[in-house]
Amino acid sequence: ILYQWWLTIKTSLDDDTQAIAEKSITDNMPILHDRWWNNRSMLSVDTTNGDVLAYVWSSDYNNEAIDGKVDMVRSPRQPWSSVKPLIYSYALQTLPLTLDTPIYDIPLSIGWFTPNNADAKFEWLLPLRFALAHSRNIPAVKVYFAAGKEPALKPYLQKLGLTSLRNSISYGYSLALGAGEVPMLEMAQAYSQLSQKGQWYEINPILEIRWSDGQILYQKTPKQI
Repeated sequence: ILYQWWLTIKTSLDDDTQAIAEKSITDNMPILHDRWWNNRSMLSVDTTNGDVLAYVWSSDYNNEAIDGKVDMVRSPRQPWSSVKPLIYSYALQTLPLTLDTPIYDIPLSIGWFTPNNADAKFEWLLPLRFALAHSRNIPAVKVYFAAGKEPALKPYLQKLGLTSLRNSISYGYSLALGAGEVPMLEMAQAYSQLSQKGQWYEINPILEIRWSDGQILYQKTPKQI
């Protein structure tokens, strides 16, 4: 339809923001290579109306060695520690906690499993704000259990926008460590709700679509969710 009817599509992408995003991707690739990673993507959203300002779906579209044509913004991936602020946000809303509430970062056993921190170290007694800011795994797992585990947290995360989380899969406490695969686009939708107070908008980069004669076929109205 796009080519047959010569549609004109206007998006919310901002040239300057897009250029900065692409340059950031390129400039930081050597750091990723040192860590055995070979690709990255980036999404910049205006959370006040759902506009997409920059969209880079891979570091090199034409590089088949890294599957550059795969859109990593929309492809489900494990979000790792970026899901932790969402776990904490639910706990802070539903439990008598503050960011200064102390929590122990110490060795922990859950049945046969012994989760660990990324650095294999323990910080002992910490305020929640430190545990979150330093992405400590053990406190995140404890917050997961205190907040009601998966039956409470999964519906909350889905409501925020992580709709790719499957009800048919039991993630367990690994949900708090980013085991549930979701696209970056859904993570951006969830984070947009954290940054706004009561007015959350669906992410949508399409501002306008016109027929070849200039007649408006579609015009965006920010959709509150």
